[in-house]
Amino acid sequence: MDSSRASSAQALESAFALISRSRGVAARGARAGIGALADPQGWLERIEGLGAALEPGEFLDAGSLLETAGWLRQQFREEAVKFPLLAARAASLGDFRDVHAAIRRCVLPNGEISDDASSALRRIRASITETRDTIQRSLKQILRARNAEAGEDYVTLRNDRFVIPCARSNGEAFRA
Repeated sequence: MDSSRASSAQALESAFALISRSRGVAARGARAGIGALADPQGWLERIEGLGAALEPGEFLDAGSLLETAGWLRQQFREEAVKFPLLAARAASLGDFRDVHAAIRRCVLPNGEISDDASSALRRIRASITETRDTIQRSLKQILRARNAEAGEDYVTLRNDRFVIPCARSNGEAFRA
């Protein structure tokens, strides 16, 4: 048998041994902790190129995958005597605790980006809130000044736009 065939056969034997041990662990009821993981294939392929980006939900999926990898690493480190092949494979998993922590800090469980994702984002969101408050105060001042005409003095928000009541020519109020 030539060396390439021998190394292929050895790689297959090693893979089969890992599969056999994994089945043995599963048969004994050992919890592998990977049942709820989303399939990463789609976003892993997409991020191979330059300039690729993940959606917040995909970052959460990546965080779960990294968390599970860390958990498996730890579990099989503790069970190295009982499962040496699996422990060796799990030991080869990288330590991504910092990346996992960054994802959890930046992406909220509901998939929204946290204000704590960056100081620039925090400033931008604070500025948006301040601008909205300023607009709302200005509109309320206009309404108070014209209170006799409109008869109503409140500002509402519809479809992310401020709405104020206006008087029709016949004296009835309508919203613009």
